[in-house]
Amino acid sequence: MAFHKRNLARGEISHRDKSNRRRLNQFLQLKFSLRFQKLKGDGHATYTPRDNRQVSRAVLTRCDLSKDKVLQSYVTVCSNSLYKQLWERTDLPLFDHIELVLDIVQERPGFLDCRYYFVDHSREAVFWLCEYRPSQIYYYVKGVQAEDHIRLAIEAQYWLHCELFPPDDVDMNVCQSLRETLLHSLAEVTLSESALAPFTATELQQMLELTTKIVESRENIHSSTIQGPGLYVIARMKHIFTRMKFINFHGQVGARLNADQSLYVKENNDVQCTSHWFHVVNMILLSAPHDQLEDLKSLWVDHTINLPRWRKFVTMQTSDLAGFSIYSTVMLTVNVGFLAIPGVINSNQLQTATPMMIPIYISTMCSVGSLASALLLSRQSRGQSNQTADEAAAYMLECAPSKTHMEFLAVVYSLPISLIMWGMIAFVVALCITVFSLRGVKMQTPMAFCFALVTSMALSPVLWRWQRQHAVLDRRSRRRLSWPYAYS
Repeated sequence: MAFHKRNLARGEISHRDKSNRRRLNQFLQLKFSLRFQKLKGDGHATYTPRDNRQVSRAVLTRCDLSKDKVLQSYVTVCSNSLYKQLWERTDLPLFDHIELVLDIVQERPGFLDCRYYFVDHSREAVFWLCEYRPSQIYYYVKGVQAEDHIRLAIEAQYWLHCELFPPDDVDMNVCQSLRETLLHSLAEVTLSESALAPFTATELQQMLELTTKIVESRENIHSSTIQGPGLYVIARMKHIFTRMKFINFHGQVGARLNADQSLYVKENNDVQCTSHWFHVVNMILLSAPHDQLEDLKSLWVDHTINLPRWRKFVTMQTSDLAGFSIYSTVMLTVNVGFLAIPGVINSNQLQTATPMMIPIYISTMCSVGSLASALLLSRQSRGQSNQTADEAAAYMLECAPSKTHMEFLAVVYSLPISLIMWGMIAFVVALCITVFSLRGVKMQTPMAFCFALVTSMALSPVLWRWQRQHAVLDRRSRRRLSWPYAYS
């Protein structure tokens, strides 16, 4: 709603588009459909026969009206006009407790914009009188179609409003449903490794105790409503868990039941399949990017962040980077000491390179590269364990908005361990050249046997991992083949 300052003196407000009158859309009809009304025992919706215009109205705003009288007149004119339009609507149900929230902003010179929304406390909903696209409150969730699913998005906005503008009181039944939600989340976190709850068991236990104390404090004075500062706490927790229900498609077919589950069907060329360049880089970096990519996929499911998993991921990354820094420092010291061995570097004036110098120099450069990448990643991840879910999601959305960006991020996270592994391989090559360059069968035979034995033992984890991967793939293929026979 836009208006010119001159028209305020006469109380005139005009819509931006007079030729195209905005109508009540399906979003507004949805919030006031019969399924959200209070029902009798026979299941039919009933309405109290009274006039809507006699309902007490309230106006809330963030504008400072204590000194600016002109702004106060703006708010008065806008609120009167909006309430007048609301009472003239005959297609809306009766309201028991309604509020209007206004915000006056100036986007164009000489014109003021009035942003608003209505709040219906009896139905726990927010609504507008004009056409509105509810996709703006979907938190980037795709595939929202069911009416009861949209209802969760509206309810989340209602509790956000109660968090910002706490009402006079809230029914005690709200606290009871909140306690049941907290108990369910606490049991899920305790019994499942892929829980959907955005908090740890300790945090959920503290929230449950806080809710119980708020209820007991009101019961001690024989009150059936929640009032005071405790109402803000209840509204904040209700907003978080209602938003979590909406994001996880609570009550819908194919709802997310664990943190690893994706709600959307992936095509053959989607995120489940890696690109050709990633396969090449993965082989060059000794399969380290593949492990990082699997961790990122389990962390960034459907572009959503589970906060306990994010903190665990950041903690593990910080610990691994600290270890890689130590390994790189040790490897760098070993390489420098190896170069000091007589015979590794020629002492003549030409300084011709010996066969041992090339792999040692390669190992030294890989150690320096691993140390530098580990330090840079450690600096970047500093403080990420204390981020909120929104901050973590914004970071992942910036770094990995697509499959290609996620693969690149996996390659970056795998650089410290890949470079230190290549440094070790180059050092082993230099050591073998030094050992097997010595003449004599008595020297070369036991060293060759020892080298083969140590190499086989060092590569045994790799061989065991390949065997385990093939076994998992065989089980999946057998499960797919035996699936139709289970229903025959």
